[in-house]
Amino acid sequence: MPNMAYSHLKKIDNIIIEIVKKNITDLHIKSGGNIYYRKNKRIYKSDRKTDYRSIERFISRQFSLEEMKIYNKYGNLDKSLKIDKNRLRMNIYKEDNGINMAIRVLRDEIIEYKNLRLPEQIEDLIYSNQGLILITGSTGSGKSTTVASIISEINKNRNKHIILIEDPIEYIHKDKKSMITQIEIGKDCLDFSTAIRACLRQDPDIIVIGEIRDRESLEIALRAAETGHLVISTLHTNSASETIERITEMYSLKHQSQIRYLLSRTLKLIISQELVFKENRLYPIFEIMIVNNAIRNIIRMNKSFQIDNIIKTSRKIGMIDKEKFKSEIEKEENFI
Repeated sequence: MPNMAYSHLKKIDNIIIEIVKKNITDLHIKSGGNIYYRKNKRIYKSDRKTDYRSIERFISRQFSLEEMKIYNKYGNLDKSLKIDKNRLRMNIYKEDNGINMAIRVLRDEIIEYKNLRLPEQIEDLIYSNQGLILITGSTGSGKSTTVASIISEINKNRNKHIILIEDPIEYIHKDKKSMITQIEIGKDCLDFSTAIRACLRQDPDIIVIGEIRDRESLEIALRAAETGHLVISTLHTNSASETIERITEMYSLKHQSQIRYLLSRTLKLIISQELVFKENRLYPIFEIMIVNNAIRNIIRMNKSFQIDNIIKTSRKIGMIDKEKFKSEIEKEENFI
């Protein structure tokens, strides 16, 4: 007679493997309900169902006792795992009817930098020896993909030590011209702040922070960017002007002028992006803000509302707003 627990676990495994083959981005498994998945930014309902018992047994195999203590304390938990050959980021969380799972599929293929169609003027900025570059956008807008593409380009062309601090690791980078160190929060280090502090003692040239989540992480990142490192990170903001405002609002009124001054000295570039669905395909469009003297003055004087106009009138030096970017690339032959 087959082991019932094993058959339940394999059932969940097989469901995940089967649906992931549909080239989805996210999978949602609800206790006692249908399984949903996201493809091309749209949510679809599958005919697959599962139950609390199946999910509980699946989780008992994938999560350690220590991890389950954290889940029981906070009601949710993140974890990266591998099922078959599929790398996944999983969040388990409580709902009235039991435990649910939200799963993000992590892809191994890194998009070629040239295929992002970013303005050629920013190439010198991604090869900078120091400063801060921010990639911004909403959840699921492709920020991690853009960061991976930039790092892959540097890796192929420069002799650098690149330290990536992520939660979890989304793309695997192999050493080429550069030396790559990848640190996963929760597995290799306690949190972002601790990891960033530690990496400054590990002789990095470039520090990639998966996401700036709090003031402490931001301050360490700015300090690193000011003292001879290139720092690349992400924020959940939708434009350059919103990004400046969000960073400023992390501080009390008393300290906002100081952080604006430091930001104006260290910030080099903001790439804000979103994904557009057209003819059964998703493609990214970008807003590019290059920090020149005009932008520095705007940041220092707390006039971020003027940034949008500067971007629209500075195409010749590589700045571009999303609508202009979209219209330019759609003119390219065979773009879609």
